[in-house]
Amino acid sequence: MVELDKAKRILGYKKKYNEKIRFGSKRQAVLERDGFKCISCGMTESEHKRRWGKSLPVDHIDGHGRYHKVKNNSMNNLQTLCIPCHMRKDARLNGTCILQPADIPKIRKIRGKTHQEISDMFGVHRSTITCVLNNKTWGYIK
Repeated sequence: MVELDKAKRILGYKKKYNEKIRFGSKRQAVLERDGFKCISCGMTESEHKRRWGKSLPVDHIDGHGRYHKVKNNSMNNLQTLCIPCHMRKDARLNGTCILQPADIPKIRKIRGKTHQEISDMFGVHRSTITCVLNNKTWGYIK
């Protein structure tokens, strides 16, 4: 029981630390401002959790978020987007292609490559490949 309590405390700390680093402690304020809905399609937090098993993501509009040394965590640069809308936005921002339906079986047949290597082959974000391999596909496919 003590180990479980310790694990919960560690996970809680990591979540708070991660949110502070990634969003300047503004994630909750952004979700509240946007009404806990995707600002693009209107998907609610409860719909998102039911469909994807995760909370709605908060997005850096200019792309200066997770993988940038200097992050732009100003409130006017943060927005609530569901996973499909976030993927479409990132594909446009990065100039990456959107998968074609014929790409799906090809991706699922690839063996011996990391998700990053496969994403580089198809010019899409690594999380797109992860979703395809987990049989979760949405509107980012033409």
